[in-house]
Amino acid sequence: MTRWGSGNALVSFPELAYSDSAIDAATNADVIVVVTPWPEFADVDTAKVAAVVSSRVVVDACQGLRITAWREAGWQASSLTGLTSDFVSATCREGA
Repeated sequence: MTRWGSGNALVSFPELAYSDSAIDAATNADVIVVVTPWPEFADVDTAKVAAVVSSRVVVDACQGLRITAWREAGWQASSLTGLTSDFVSATCREGA
């Protein structure tokens, strides 16, 4: 299996499950929390994700999702816009 994520995450958190794709990561999820600006997650087809999740709830921690589009697709969608710029810079850097 290809492991997505930085080498640091794999070393620091070996107990976490890593997935091959955004759809695979969302399978059976009660809530999706997006903490990366990667296009695969920002541009994912909401209908394809809806087909594999337990509930349609998504939280965008990097302000990379089009929240309105997710809501129009029937999702309870939130963006953590109240985060400090330091958190967003450290967590949501391009390629992080």
